[in-house]
Amino acid sequence: MNAEEPGPPPWPSAPPTEAIPWPVPERPSGWPTAIGVIAIVCGIGGIAVGLWAAVAPFFMRALLQNVPEQRSGLAVMDEWWPVSVALAIVGVGLAVLLLIGGVGVLRRGAWAPRACNTWAVLKVLLVIANAAVAYVVQKQTLMAMQGQNARMPPGWRAISGSMPGMTVCFALLWGWALPIFLLIWPARGTIKEEIAQWR
Repeated sequence: MNAEEPGPPPWPSAPPTEAIPWPVPERPSGWPTAIGVIAIVCGIGGIAVGLWAAVAPFFMRALLQNVPEQRSGLAVMDEWWPVSVALAIVGVGLAVLLLIGGVGVLRRGAWAPRACNTWAVLKVLLVIANAAVAYVVQKQTLMAMQGQNARMPPGWRAISGSMPGMTVCFALLWGWALPIFLLIWPARGTIKEEIAQWR
């Protein structure tokens, strides 16, 4: 070794003290899974409820036709059963649409939010129609029962008179919960940007 050549350093070089940033993969958001599962469950439940509502008037008529005390209610049922069955069939169709939309949201399909939005708007209208029919049917049934049973206590008359209104309020609150949520949630800024990236 030449004396003029520098020798090896007495100590090894120190390791770097700065942390090296590692790329962290983005975790997919969990709300499509939650909303998709809820929509699928509600869609299946809606199909079952709608099918039962379509055939229930026929079973109820067969049960009540041999009960003299229920003749007044049976007359109201005979008047409104075509409308009730038609609304039930529409409800089955909307439940199928919700089921399909839920599967699409679960798979993050770009078409799924539009399907859910369409379902929500139509469901709001269907809830109004069902609530109106239920109000009229209950009102007419209670009036017929009061006319048939003159010994009905006055307190019961007051309570039964408020029942149709309470039924309508409950039907609107319960029936509008999911549709209104599905109309509001995708309209949020960050959610809207995420949906725009779906394929």
